[in-house]
Amino acid sequence: MNGYAATKLWIDFAKQREGPAGSGLLSLLYGLQLQPLPPAAVKLAAQVDEQMKDGLLNVKACRDAGDAEMLVALAGTDDMAWTGSPMLLCAAAEGLLAMKKIPAAMKVLDDAERMFPKALRPKQLRGLALARSGQTMKAQFTLAKLHAAGEIDPETLGILGRTWMDRYSQTGEKTFLLKSRDLYRQAFEAFPTDYYTGINAASKSLLAGEKETAMQLAERVQKIVGDKPVPGDYWKTATVAEVQLLQGKVEAAVQLYKAAIVIAPLDYGSHESTHGQAKLLLSALGATEEQQTLLAATFPTGKDTSGRA
Repeated sequence: MNGYAATKLWIDFAKQREGPAGSGLLSLLYGLQLQPLPPAAVKLAAQVDEQMKDGLLNVKACRDAGDAEMLVALAGTDDMAWTGSPMLLCAAAEGLLAMKKIPAAMKVLDDAERMFPKALRPKQLRGLALARSGQTMKAQFTLAKLHAAGEIDPETLGILGRTWMDRYSQTGEKTFLLKSRDLYRQAFEAFPTDYYTGINAASKSLLAGEKETAMQLAERVQKIVGDKPVPGDYWKTATVAEVQLLQGKVEAAVQLYKAAIVIAPLDYGSHESTHGQAKLLLSALGATEEQQTLLAATFPTGKDTSGRA
Protein backbone atom coordinates (compact mmCIF):
# COMPACT_ATOMS: atom_id res chain seq x y z
CA MET A 1 0.00 0.00 0.00
CA ASN A 2 2.90 2.36 0.67
CA GLY A 3 3.89 2.18 -2.98
CA TYR A 4 0.36 3.00 -4.10
CA ALA A 5 0.04 5.84 -1.60
CA ALA A 6 3.26 7.37 -2.86
CA THR A 7 2.10 7.27 -6.47
CA LYS A 8 0.17 10.16 -7.97
CA LEU A 9 -2.09 9.09 -10.83
CA TRP A 10 -4.11 11.80 -12.58
CA ILE A 11 -6.60 10.87 -15.28
CA ASP A 12 -9.33 13.33 -16.26
CA PHE A 13 -12.78 11.69 -16.42
CA ALA A 14 -14.69 14.98 -16.26
CA LYS A 15 -16.40 14.29 -19.58
CA GLN A 16 -17.33 10.72 -18.68
CA ARG A 17 -20.17 11.28 -16.19
CA GLU A 18 -21.20 7.62 -16.23
CA GLY A 19 -17.72 6.32 -15.45
CA PRO A 20 -14.35 5.65 -17.06
CA ALA A 21 -14.16 3.97 -20.45
CA GLY A 22 -11.73 3.42 -23.31
CA SER A 23 -8.10 4.43 -22.92
CA GLY A 24 -8.81 6.34 -19.71
CA LEU A 25 -10.17 3.24 -17.98
CA LEU A 26 -7.25 1.07 -19.07
CA SER A 27 -4.75 3.74 -18.02
CA LEU A 28 -6.37 3.79 -14.59
CA LEU A 29 -6.39 0.01 -14.15
CA TYR A 30 -2.80 -0.49 -15.23
CA GLY A 31 -1.63 2.67 -13.49
CA LEU A 32 -2.96 1.43 -10.15
CA GLN A 33 -0.77 -1.63 -10.62
CA LEU A 34 2.21 0.54 -11.58
CA GLN A 35 2.35 -1.20 -14.94
CA PRO A 36 2.57 0.26 -18.45
CA LEU A 37 -0.22 -0.43 -20.90
CA PRO A 38 0.58 -3.51 -23.01
CA PRO A 39 0.49 -2.97 -26.80
CA ALA A 40 -2.70 -5.02 -27.23
CA ALA A 41 -4.49 -2.94 -24.60
CA VAL A 42 -3.30 0.29 -26.20
CA LYS A 43 -4.66 -0.88 -29.55
CA LEU A 44 -8.01 -1.90 -28.05
CA ALA A 45 -8.38 1.36 -26.14
CA ALA A 46 -7.60 3.38 -29.25
CA GLN A 47 -10.23 1.40 -31.15
CA VAL A 48 -12.89 2.11 -28.51
CA ASP A 49 -11.94 5.79 -28.39
CA GLU A 50 -12.25 6.01 -32.17
CA GLN A 51 -15.64 4.27 -32.08
CA MET A 52 -16.82 6.71 -29.41
CA LYS A 53 -15.64 9.71 -31.41
CA ASP A 54 -17.28 8.38 -34.56
CA GLY A 55 -20.50 7.61 -32.68
CA LEU A 56 -20.75 11.14 -31.30
CA LEU A 57 -20.12 12.60 -34.75
CA ASN A 58 -22.83 10.36 -36.23
CA VAL A 59 -25.31 11.46 -33.57
CA LYS A 60 -24.49 15.12 -34.19
CA ALA A 61 -24.88 14.69 -37.95
CA CYS A 62 -28.29 13.06 -37.48
CA ARG A 63 -29.39 15.82 -35.14
CA ASP A 64 -28.25 18.52 -37.53
CA ALA A 65 -30.20 16.85 -40.36
CA GLY A 66 -33.23 16.06 -38.20
CA ASP A 67 -32.91 12.38 -39.14
CA ALA A 68 -34.71 10.57 -36.33
CA GLU A 69 -34.86 7.23 -38.16
CA MET A 70 -31.08 7.15 -38.50
CA LEU A 71 -30.68 8.05 -34.82
CA VAL A 72 -32.82 5.06 -33.88
CA ALA A 73 -30.77 2.86 -36.20
CA LEU A 74 -27.53 4.14 -34.68
CA ALA A 75 -28.78 3.19 -31.21
CA GLY A 76 -28.69 -0.43 -32.36
CA THR A 77 -24.97 -0.29 -33.21
CA ASP A 78 -23.18 -3.34 -31.84
CA ASP A 79 -19.66 -2.16 -31.09
CA MET A 80 -17.76 -1.60 -27.86
CA ALA A 81 -18.44 2.14 -27.68
CA TRP A 82 -22.23 1.73 -27.94
CA THR A 83 -22.48 -1.38 -25.75
CA GLY A 84 -19.81 -0.54 -23.17
CA SER A 85 -21.11 2.83 -21.99
CA PRO A 86 -24.50 4.60 -21.85
CA MET A 87 -23.01 7.79 -23.30
CA LEU A 88 -23.89 7.23 -26.97
CA LEU A 89 -27.34 5.80 -26.25
CA CYS A 90 -28.09 8.84 -24.11
CA ALA A 91 -26.80 11.16 -26.82
CA ALA A 92 -29.16 9.49 -29.30
CA ALA A 93 -32.08 9.74 -26.86
CA GLU A 94 -31.34 13.42 -26.22
CA GLY A 95 -31.41 14.04 -29.96
CA LEU A 96 -34.76 12.30 -30.32
CA LEU A 97 -36.20 14.29 -27.42
CA ALA A 98 -34.96 17.51 -28.98
CA MET A 99 -36.74 16.54 -32.22
CA LYS A 100 -39.92 15.77 -30.24
CA LYS A 101 -39.73 12.07 -31.12
CA ILE A 102 -40.65 10.95 -27.62
CA PRO A 103 -41.77 7.33 -28.25
CA ALA A 104 -38.54 6.65 -30.15
CA ALA A 105 -36.50 8.24 -27.35
CA MET A 106 -38.30 6.05 -24.81
CA LYS A 107 -37.33 2.91 -26.74
CA VAL A 108 -33.67 3.94 -26.80
CA LEU A 109 -33.83 4.68 -23.08
CA ASP A 110 -35.36 1.24 -22.47
CA ASP A 111 -32.21 -0.27 -23.97
CA ALA A 112 -29.93 2.09 -22.05
CA GLU A 113 -31.54 1.27 -18.71
CA ARG A 114 -31.56 -2.45 -19.43
CA MET A 115 -27.86 -2.43 -20.33
CA PHE A 116 -26.79 0.06 -17.64
CA PRO A 117 -29.30 -0.23 -14.78
CA LYS A 118 -27.19 1.83 -12.35
CA ALA A 119 -26.45 4.71 -14.74
CA LEU A 120 -27.90 8.10 -13.81
CA ARG A 121 -28.27 9.83 -17.18
CA PRO A 122 -30.80 7.41 -18.74
CA LYS A 123 -33.04 7.85 -15.70
CA GLN A 124 -32.81 11.64 -15.92
CA LEU A 125 -33.69 11.54 -19.61
CA ARG A 126 -36.62 9.21 -18.95
CA GLY A 127 -37.94 11.74 -16.46
CA LEU A 128 -37.59 14.47 -19.08
CA ALA A 129 -39.29 12.32 -21.72
CA LEU A 130 -42.19 11.60 -19.38
CA ALA A 131 -42.52 15.29 -18.55
CA ARG A 132 -42.52 16.31 -22.21
CA SER A 133 -45.16 13.69 -22.99
CA GLY A 134 -47.46 15.13 -20.33
CA GLN A 135 -46.99 12.30 -17.82
CA THR A 136 -46.19 14.74 -15.06
CA MET A 137 -46.65 12.53 -12.01
CA LYS A 138 -44.62 9.66 -13.49
CA ALA A 139 -41.90 12.13 -14.40
CA GLN A 140 -41.92 13.60 -10.91
CA PHE A 141 -41.73 10.16 -9.32
CA THR A 142 -38.73 9.26 -11.49
CA LEU A 143 -36.81 12.41 -10.55
CA ALA A 144 -37.95 12.46 -6.92
CA LYS A 145 -36.60 8.93 -6.48
CA LEU A 146 -33.20 10.03 -7.79
CA HIS A 147 -33.31 13.02 -5.47
CA ALA A 148 -34.22 10.82 -2.51
CA ALA A 149 -31.23 8.62 -3.36
CA GLY A 150 -28.95 11.62 -2.90
CA GLU A 151 -28.64 12.98 -6.45
CA ILE A 152 -28.40 16.77 -6.20
CA ASP A 153 -26.74 17.58 -9.52
CA PRO A 154 -28.16 20.39 -11.69
CA GLU A 155 -29.87 18.03 -14.15
CA THR A 156 -31.71 16.03 -11.50
CA LEU A 157 -32.82 19.12 -9.56
CA GLY A 158 -33.57 21.01 -12.76
CA ILE A 159 -35.82 18.38 -14.32
CA LEU A 160 -37.49 17.80 -10.95
CA GLY A 161 -38.08 21.55 -10.78
CA ARG A 162 -39.63 21.38 -14.24
CA THR A 163 -42.17 18.78 -13.04
CA TRP A 164 -43.29 21.07 -10.22
CA MET A 165 -43.65 23.88 -12.74
CA ASP A 166 -45.80 21.59 -14.89
CA ARG A 167 -48.02 20.90 -11.89
CA TYR A 168 -48.32 24.64 -11.29
CA SER A 169 -49.34 25.15 -14.93
CA GLN A 170 -51.96 22.42 -14.59
CA THR A 171 -53.46 23.56 -11.28
CA GLY A 172 -52.52 27.19 -10.66
CA GLU A 173 -51.35 26.19 -7.17
CA LYS A 174 -48.68 28.77 -6.33
CA THR A 175 -46.86 26.56 -3.83
CA PHE A 176 -45.93 24.32 -6.78
CA LEU A 177 -44.36 27.32 -8.53
CA LEU A 178 -42.42 28.18 -5.38
CA LYS A 179 -41.23 24.58 -5.07
CA SER A 180 -40.00 24.71 -8.66
CA ARG A 181 -38.23 28.02 -8.03
CA ASP A 182 -36.53 26.67 -4.90
CA LEU A 183 -35.20 23.55 -6.64
CA TYR A 184 -33.70 25.59 -9.47
CA ARG A 185 -32.26 28.07 -6.98
CA GLN A 186 -30.79 25.29 -4.84
CA ALA A 187 -29.03 23.83 -7.86
CA PHE A 188 -27.75 27.21 -9.05
CA GLU A 189 -26.34 28.14 -5.66
CA ALA A 190 -24.61 24.75 -5.44
CA PHE A 191 -23.34 24.96 -9.04
CA PRO A 192 -23.03 28.70 -9.75
CA THR A 193 -21.73 28.24 -13.30
CA ASP A 194 -24.76 26.18 -14.37
CA TYR A 195 -26.73 28.62 -16.50
CA TYR A 196 -29.60 26.15 -17.07
CA THR A 197 -30.69 26.17 -13.44
CA GLY A 198 -29.73 29.82 -13.07
CA ILE A 199 -32.00 31.10 -15.83
CA ASN A 200 -34.86 28.95 -14.58
CA ALA A 201 -34.39 30.21 -11.03
CA ALA A 202 -34.57 33.76 -12.42
CA SER A 203 -37.65 33.09 -14.55
CA LYS A 204 -39.55 31.28 -11.82
CA SER A 205 -38.74 34.13 -9.44
CA LEU A 206 -40.28 36.60 -11.88
CA LEU A 207 -43.38 34.42 -12.26
CA ALA A 208 -43.63 34.33 -8.46
CA GLY A 209 -43.70 38.13 -8.38
CA GLU A 210 -40.12 38.52 -7.15
CA LYS A 211 -38.87 40.89 -9.83
CA GLU A 212 -35.83 42.21 -7.95
CA THR A 213 -34.57 38.69 -7.23
CA ALA A 214 -35.24 37.70 -10.83
CA MET A 215 -33.16 40.61 -12.12
CA GLN A 216 -30.29 39.78 -9.77
CA LEU A 217 -30.26 36.16 -10.89
CA ALA A 218 -30.54 37.15 -14.55
CA GLU A 219 -27.52 39.40 -14.15
CA ARG A 220 -25.53 36.50 -12.70
CA VAL A 221 -26.54 34.28 -15.60
CA GLN A 222 -25.59 36.97 -18.11
CA LYS A 223 -22.07 36.99 -16.69
CA ILE A 224 -21.89 33.29 -17.60
CA VAL A 225 -23.48 33.29 -21.06
CA GLY A 226 -22.87 36.82 -22.32
CA ASP A 227 -25.26 38.81 -24.50
CA LYS A 228 -24.56 37.44 -27.99
CA PRO A 229 -25.45 34.22 -29.85
CA VAL A 230 -23.18 31.28 -29.05
CA PRO A 231 -22.29 29.47 -32.31
CA GLY A 232 -23.38 25.84 -32.35
CA ASP A 233 -25.11 25.95 -28.95
CA TYR A 234 -28.91 26.17 -29.04
CA TRP A 235 -29.55 26.14 -25.31
CA LYS A 236 -26.90 28.67 -24.38
CA THR A 237 -28.12 31.05 -27.10
CA ALA A 238 -31.73 30.57 -25.97
CA THR A 239 -30.57 31.37 -22.45
CA VAL A 240 -28.94 34.59 -23.68
CA ALA A 241 -32.31 35.44 -25.24
CA GLU A 242 -34.20 34.68 -22.04
CA VAL A 243 -31.92 36.97 -20.03
CA GLN A 244 -32.77 39.78 -22.45
CA LEU A 245 -36.46 38.98 -22.10
CA LEU A 246 -36.25 39.08 -18.31
CA GLN A 247 -34.66 42.50 -18.62
CA GLY A 248 -37.62 43.67 -20.71
CA LYS A 249 -35.64 43.89 -23.96
CA VAL A 250 -38.20 42.07 -26.08
CA GLU A 251 -36.89 42.97 -29.54
CA ALA A 252 -33.33 41.97 -28.61
CA ALA A 253 -34.64 38.72 -27.14
CA VAL A 254 -36.57 37.91 -30.32
CA GLN A 255 -33.44 38.31 -32.45
CA LEU A 256 -31.53 36.00 -30.14
CA TYR A 257 -34.32 33.41 -30.16
CA LYS A 258 -34.16 33.51 -33.96
CA ALA A 259 -30.41 32.90 -33.81
CA ALA A 260 -30.95 29.93 -31.49
CA ILE A 261 -33.51 28.39 -33.84
CA VAL A 262 -31.13 28.69 -36.80
CA ILE A 263 -28.58 26.70 -34.80
CA ALA A 264 -31.05 23.80 -34.36
CA PRO A 265 -33.93 24.37 -36.80
CA LEU A 266 -35.40 20.87 -36.44
CA ASP A 267 -35.26 20.58 -32.63
CA TYR A 268 -38.99 21.17 -32.30
CA GLY A 269 -39.15 19.75 -28.79
CA SER A 270 -36.53 22.23 -27.62
CA HIS A 271 -38.31 25.08 -29.42
CA GLU A 272 -41.60 24.18 -27.73
CA SER A 273 -40.01 24.21 -24.28
CA THR A 274 -38.27 27.54 -24.94
CA HIS A 275 -41.37 29.16 -26.43
CA GLY A 276 -43.58 28.01 -23.55
CA GLN A 277 -41.41 29.71 -20.96
CA ALA A 278 -41.00 32.84 -23.06
CA LYS A 279 -44.78 33.23 -23.32
CA LEU A 280 -45.14 33.00 -19.55
CA LEU A 281 -42.46 35.63 -19.06
CA LEU A 282 -44.03 37.99 -21.58
CA SER A 283 -47.33 37.72 -19.75
CA ALA A 284 -45.65 38.39 -16.39
CA LEU A 285 -43.90 41.41 -17.87
CA GLY A 286 -47.18 42.85 -19.16
CA ALA A 287 -46.12 42.68 -22.80
CA THR A 288 -48.24 44.25 -25.51
CA GLU A 289 -50.22 42.16 -27.98
CA GLU A 290 -47.78 43.26 -30.68
CA GLN A 291 -44.82 41.93 -28.67
CA GLN A 292 -46.61 38.63 -28.04
CA THR A 293 -47.32 38.27 -31.77
CA LEU A 294 -43.70 39.08 -32.58
CA LEU A 295 -42.49 36.33 -30.26
CA ALA A 296 -45.00 33.76 -31.52
CA ALA A 297 -43.90 34.35 -35.12
CA THR A 298 -40.31 33.60 -34.15
CA PHE A 299 -40.80 29.89 -33.47
CA PRO A 300 -41.35 27.22 -36.17
CA THR A 301 -44.60 25.28 -36.33
CA GLY A 302 -42.86 21.92 -35.95
CA LYS A 303 -44.78 20.35 -38.84
CA ASP A 304 -41.77 18.90 -40.67
CA THR A 305 -42.47 15.24 -41.46
CA SER A 306 -39.04 14.08 -42.62
CA GLY A 307 -36.99 11.76 -40.45
CA ARG A 308 -40.07 10.05 -38.97
CA ALA A 309 -39.49 7.78 -35.98
